[in-house]
Amino acid sequence: STLRKKLTVGCSTLAKSSTGETTTRFGKSFGNMDACHELFTQDDVFLTLADRWLENGRDFAGVIYAHQLGITIGQAVRDLELIATVLEPDEMQNRIEFLPYL
Repeated sequence: STLRKKLTVGCSTLAKSSTGETTTRFGKSFGNMDACHELFTQDDVFLTLADRWLENGRDFAGVIYAHQLGITIGQAVRDLELIATVLEPDEMQNRIEFLPYL
């Protein structure tokens, strides 16, 4: 499906380094955020990290966010399918998209 080809849906692990800098670790299927597809998350901490990347001018593939209690799984899938159909990967570059809150 278009959704499967264009979006990475998954989770990340945030960790503090010894210098206090926040680092992001993705499962091996996700690779480096700079090189992968857009990421869908419901993690508020990850949203804050993506916002920091925007502020610091760090390039990333794009983040799509939905609050955990604000959307059904079916609606999230429909919204992600729409985004995957309408937007090209370069249009999501360095962008944070919010799915509507129900």
